[in-house]
Amino acid sequence: MNAGQNAPRVVVSVSHGTRIPPALRGLPTLDNEEIGACRRLVVVGCDADLAAVLTRLLRAERLDVEVAYAPARRTRATRIHRLPAGRRAARRALRG
Repeated sequence: MNAGQNAPRVVVSVSHGTRIPPALRGLPTLDNEEIGACRRLVVVGCDADLAAVLTRLLRAERLDVEVAYAPARRTRATRIHRLPAGRRAARRALRG
C-alpha cells in the first residue's frame, strides 16, 4: 500500500512570521522537520523558504509530492516563472 493513499491531500508549510492566506486557513500545517506523507505541499513564504522545502524533499526522496508556491508578494521566482502571488497564488495552490 502506498503511504500517500491515507495522507492529507494538501499540507501548508509556513515560514516563521508569515501569515497564512485566508484561502489556506484550516488546512493542516507541516511540522518543523516532518515532511509527512502529503500529496501536495503549499509553501507560504519567500524564495528561500521554497528552496529549503525543495531541498528537504530531495533529501527525503519524496519527489512524488506536488509543490505549490504561494508568496504574499511578487518575488524573483514569481517574475521569472510568471507565477501569481497573494490571493491568486493561494487559490491556484488549492486547485493545482
